[in-house]
Amino acid sequence: MNDQQEAHDARKNSHTDTTGEPMTTNETTKPLLLLDIDGVLNAFPDRAGQEYTRHTIDGYPIHLHVEVRNMVSALEEAFEIVWFTLWNHRATPGLGPHVGLEDADHLTTSWERGWEAAAVAGYNDSAIRRLMYAKTPLLPGLIDPQRPWVWIDDAHTQLDQEYLVAAGLDPRTFRLVATDPQVGLMWADVQRAISFARAIADGREVESDAFAGTTPATPRFPGSLVGRVDAVRDDETVPEVDQLDAELQELLAELESDGSGVCPRCGGVTRPVVYGYPSPELFDRADRGEVILGGCCLPVEPARSQCPNCD
Repeated sequence: MNDQQEAHDARKNSHTDTTGEPMTTNETTKPLLLLDIDGVLNAFPDRAGQEYTRHTIDGYPIHLHVEVRNMVSALEEAFEIVWFTLWNHRATPGLGPHVGLEDADHLTTSWERGWEAAAVAGYNDSAIRRLMYAKTPLLPGLIDPQRPWVWIDDAHTQLDQEYLVAAGLDPRTFRLVATDPQVGLMWADVQRAISFARAIADGREVESDAFAGTTPATPRFPGSLVGRVDAVRDDETVPEVDQLDAELQELLAELESDGSGVCPRCGGVTRPVVYGYPSPELFDRADRGEVILGGCCLPVEPARSQCPNCD
């Protein structure tokens, strides 16, 4: 084999992160799985329960479902798993030991790089904010277009799928599977991903126009980061990020009071719903039943309070 052919094969059997460094793999027969952390492995449950274990990683509270290691193990049988998260290089040493991914590679991502890539691709500010722009615009330069792949995240939508198709990626070769951030990864999400991998392995035709969103057990919010706008709205009026931040601060200020009331359905005592990245103190308040965590992104129509008895 000559040097040119060896170089070609090396490129074909590798993927590259945004630093430009090749990330080779010995599992080229498996599809690639891009795995997020917050809102996927790290859930944001509205109240504590025995089904989640709590950890602290780098001072950040983490909630892992008791089945998450088994779910990751099942995914690893069908895929080569690569972290695709804003945790970046901290994903493997931080969360890897808790979920059985001590040796996983990562694709480097950031809001700034994603915004720049989308702008270069010709998207205006309004269109960029509708995307999971820390990640989606970077993917065309990261993914081997010949290799099937699945991306599991809580913040992508049909619009991200459309962006990737418009960028030239064949929708028959990939799937976006969306999780509910309050619940995190579920076996139904795992099954969607594995079913796609099996279809590819069996050489069966797969649908080319499906966004594999999940059916959440609780209302699904648009993303896992404060400032992420609702990506499924139909109008073209998109609030600026600083406007969303101001709305969030206003809401949090309103919730400084007790916020309790009487539930009109069951007569129970309601609790204020708080949005944003929870601090350790806020997790403690949620565990005591004083507040309900509404997720990391402020919805278009945020709930002000919720009954812990009947939801």
